[in-house]
Amino acid sequence: MMDREAESKSASLLVSMYTEADEKAGDETKRSRGLDTASDSMVSDIDKDDVYSLSEQKAIIHRIDRRLVVTCGLIYCFSLIDRGNLGNASIAG
Repeated sequence: MMDREAESKSASLLVSMYTEADEKAGDETKRSRGLDTASDSMVSDIDKDDVYSLSEQKAIIHRIDRRLVVTCGLIYCFSLIDRGNLGNASIAG
């Protein structure tokens, strides 16, 4: 009987220690991301940089994203065309 009570107490102690550690880790990650723990605002700086302002950073990222999406789309289209041509070439000889 005593062993089970001791095991349950130690298990509950471990659970409480892990939950406290998880809460502390969650607070630290929020701080490292630039989010305030009191108010979880979705708006945060992309990168705190002295050279580029936030609007310039967003413009640069938008420009890179646009180039990547267009390039990936073209590669996908060429892949589809190539797959179709392989089937036609095997039938036509």
